Amino acid sequence: MEMNELFYRDAYVKEFEGMVVSCEKYKDGYVIVLDDTAFYPEGGGQPGDTGYLNEIAVFDTKRIDDRVVHMTKEPIATGTSVHGVLDWNKRFANMQAHTGEHLFSGIVHHLYGYDNVGFHMGEVIQVDFNGPLSWNDARRVERLANQAVWRNEPVQIQYPDAQALAVMDYRSKKELQGKIRIVTVGNEDVCACCGTHVRFTGEIGLLKVLTCEKHKDGVRLTMLAGAKAYAYMSMLFEQGQKISHLLSVPMEQLASSVEKLQAEEAAAQGKLQQLIRNDLLQKTEQADIREGLVTVFGKGVNRNDLRFCAKQSLLRDEVQTIAVCSLEADGSYSYLIMSKCLPLRALCRQLNQLLDGRGGGSDELIQGTFRKEKDEIASVLREVLHG
Repeated sequence: MEMNELFYRDAYVKEFEGMVVSCEKYKDGYVIVLDDTAFYPEGGGQPGDTGYLNEIAVFDTKRIDDRVVHMTKEPIATGTSVHGVLDWNKRFANMQAHTGEHLFSGIVHHLYGYDNVGFHMGEVIQVDFNGPLSWNDARRVERLANQAVWRNEPVQIQYPDAQALAVMDYRSKKELQGKIRIVTVGNEDVCACCGTHVRFTGEIGLLKVLTCEKHKDGVRLTMLAGAKAYAYMSMLFEQGQKISHLLSVPMEQLASSVEKLQAEEAAAQGKLQQLIRNDLLQKTEQADIREGLVTVFGKGVNRNDLRFCAKQSLLRDEVQTIAVCSLEADGSYSYLIMSKCLPLRALCRQLNQLLDGRGGGSDELIQGTFRKEKDEIASVLREVLHG
């Protein structure tokens, strides 16, 4: 901890007085160094602070060449006294998230022996572990972490000497040299860390896991903490209320009600597809047979039913070739053509060229999509498939 790092001496300082030590042009803006600052520089997975120096906006804070630099679009002259104001809502949300991540990672390490090998805080907290976790495992850790939040355990920060550090069991992503900052979160975690933290776990408020997915040899989790977690859960509750009102069922019954609706929709779709297939089948039976060719059009027919109707038509001795087409929602026509006598593979390219089509197949069956109007498709099919 350096003397000009107020964010370490007191992470709860929202406003402070300082003096500009240097101001240098940097890319499309300026980097300003103060004699003391409460602005935390990006590091350890935690974003840099934003806020104001006098009336000048600080859009990021970084550590460059071991200096804490405030990034601005406007210069401030060296020697100027400044009044610094943090975007406290952002800073405190980062403190909630960072301590929450320690809590979660410490419990994972204790229960499963995995290490946190990747950590990033943005709109969500992203954490990578070097071992597998199921969704139920993640929910278990979430439950234990929130119980630690409710116990309001202390968060302690210390700089142990080399002798004390040698016998201390703590987590660290890499080998560290020099003075090492150790953050202890209740009885759940001891970890080397450079970030800012809350004083008690109760200030985290809430931890909520969003996703748990396989990543490399382990898993990647996303979660929310504090005010962001509360806002997310409130949004879900409001969405649940709206759906509950639309379905006229209690929120506790939403899942079962949606499952029931899905089953009813699937049954209705099945009946509809049966009607569509029967309609197409009837059309193939009643269609004119011209020199052994039958051409029929339907709407919304799936590929399996196109094939079924074509096969049924070819069972008739007088039918040598059958072309069935179905109008799709985008205005194109799905097609399936079967023949007892024509080399369809060779004819497929010709049909696709004439009818702006795509598709392929074998000598016995070709299928794909035509992007022309019905009358033109019918005319070309008669011309090409009559031979």
